[in-house]
Amino acid sequence: GSIPESALVSKAAFDAYAKSGDTKHLFYYTVEPLNPSMRPGKQNPPVSLHGLVADYDVKGGKHITADEVRSIMKSLPAHLLPTFVHATFSGGARCVWLFERPVACEIDTVRAAFLDMAAKRLTLQNLLPGWDKPAFHAYQTTYDVGTRVWSRMGGPLPSGLLEQWLIEACAHIKPGSFKTSGIEIPMTAVADKVQEQFPGRW
Repeated sequence: GSIPESALVSKAAFDAYAKSGDTKHLFYYTVEPLNPSMRPGKQNPPVSLHGLVADYDVKGGKHITADEVRSIMKSLPAHLLPTFVHATFSGGARCVWLFERPVACEIDTVRAAFLDMAAKRLTLQNLLPGWDKPAFHAYQTTYDVGTRVWSRMGGPLPSGLLEQWLIEACAHIKPGSFKTSGIEIPMTAVADKVQEQFPGRW
């Protein structure tokens, strides 16, 4: 819905409007949690990523200019351009990359490694001033759709590329650095069962 003028007076006024129970506005995130009908959080962890959001906010009352946003097209090859870019209430900018297909991200360590790899490949640190790295990694971050029109810049990131980033990210994870839930079955027990059912096939 349209934002009332009273909510546009200041950031504090807008935040109060955003948190009101009867507000009709669009907020988004790019993770799909275990229960997709509820917001992601500690009790509703993410299972897949459908995109990336890089939030940029310059301190000291400065705004990110239209020229700076256009410079993204010179900084990245066409297949890595954000799907959309939009202005934020405080004069910053937000780049949104949609995925051709979702990426599995149930394991925190794998998700963090993938996000680090994506940030490196997309040069997020240098793309625009004021990148909010903690927000990029915080899956529960909910973003406001902004007060201005979104600009289409590129297409969704190709699945093959995302799978390559995921493989490269996982290769940098140290063995034993994360735990999985469930029953652990010794490999010797698996080998014995295979020998029993399929002799000589191991």
